[in-house]
Amino acid sequence: GYGQLVPRLAVQLTTLGPLRDVPTAVALSGALGLALLSCLVFHMARGHIASPGLRAVLVGAMVLLPLAVVEMLDNLVNLPWWTFFAAFWALLWRPSSRGGRLAAALVCLLAAASEPLVGLLLPLMAVRAATLRNWRDNSAAVGLVLGLVYQLAVVLAANGEHSFSRTGLSSIPAAFGARVGLGWLTGLRGTDAIVAWSRPAAEVVGGAIFLALIVPGLRLRDGRVRAFTVAVALLGPVCFAVPVWLRGAGPYMQ
Repeated sequence: GYGQLVPRLAVQLTTLGPLRDVPTAVALSGALGLALLSCLVFHMARGHIASPGLRAVLVGAMVLLPLAVVEMLDNLVNLPWWTFFAAFWALLWRPSSRGGRLAAALVCLLAAASEPLVGLLLPLMAVRAATLRNWRDNSAAVGLVLGLVYQLAVVLAANGEHSFSRTGLSSIPAAFGARVGLGWLTGLRGTDAIVAWSRPAAEVVGGAIFLALIVPGLRLRDGRVRAFTVAVALLGPVCFAVPVWLRGAGPYMQ
């Protein structure tokens, strides 16, 4: 019921070669797409994370975190999730060159046209547009809007068809604590083991870890750091909660 523009474009390119080469082409497209997006995030984050070492940790997490939940990386299906992550950084990036502005717009367009949940970044886009009034500084916002318009057209053409039943919201905060706050350290199997031993302990410890990451950023004197911390602290849980609610996958969706 929604569009996945990036995977579909890549699959179309595989039809140019022999059928026997399609699996290799699909795997290479997924791997190269992740590599390209990692390089872009490394560059786009420079204005907020000056240290190359810390930015290497950031893009390393793009590769390592999916492995922690037993995901394959060399496939096209997962590329929209990485474009989602890259779109967040594109909306924080302020490129000075025309090429940079075009890249930011393209990343946001492809992200929104491949995954409708990218619309959750609209509040961040609105803050950027209100802060930077020059239209040249808002190429990423233009790309995001165009991508969402494309996505809306696809969704409307599908007549609202969906294959998921929604779930309740009450269990999502606890799930966020266990799967995000704790899960990024212990992975899928480690988190499963801790939940099996004591689910409340997993939820409480995970929530405490998340707060331990957020509170220091809020206490720093640098206003830019505090603003970034607030954006992450709000968008992170929302980007977890909405797909869990829409997919009806229960409190421990990966």
